[in-house]
Amino acid sequence: MTAPRRLLIPETVWRATTGLLTPYAVAQVEAGVYWYGTRSEEAAVVSVVGVPRQLNRPRNFDVHSEDLAALIRVLPDPLVAVAALHTHPGIDTRHSEWDDARAVSRKILSLVLPFYGRDPQLEDAAVHQSVDERWVMLGPEEARSRLALIPTLIDARS
Repeated sequence: MTAPRRLLIPETVWRATTGLLTPYAVAQVEAGVYWYGTRSEEAAVVSVVGVPRQLNRPRNFDVHSEDLAALIRVLPDPLVAVAALHTHPGIDTRHSEWDDARAVSRKILSLVLPFYGRDPQLEDAAVHQSVDERWVMLGPEEARSRLALIPTLIDARS
């Protein structure tokens, strides 16, 4: 299985994610979160933001395998990893060798936000996908076609 063709991100998940990244942006250190949800080859829907214990530095962050395992143990079934999101210090949102080596899965999308995720918009995220065992940054149009911010509530009473 490869990364899903579409990643559907509820507005509440996006707001929670950006809120969780704010203290790291203020401290000017990289940080990462993992998105869990349900998936098929066509689409994945994010429903949970997972924040493991991590070591945060200005040029990278690190999550020990025990800390990732502790996070995964508390996830309810049938949720699976659908994407990873982390920040970079400047405008460069390409995956580094460090990022490649620490990817939690090659079957998910990896999003990178610039400027430590300060005041992020979803369209600011670079989107990476593993292709033939290496991470490739998608072009802007393809990246936008792969991500969709969806409403959490649709009120059709009126």
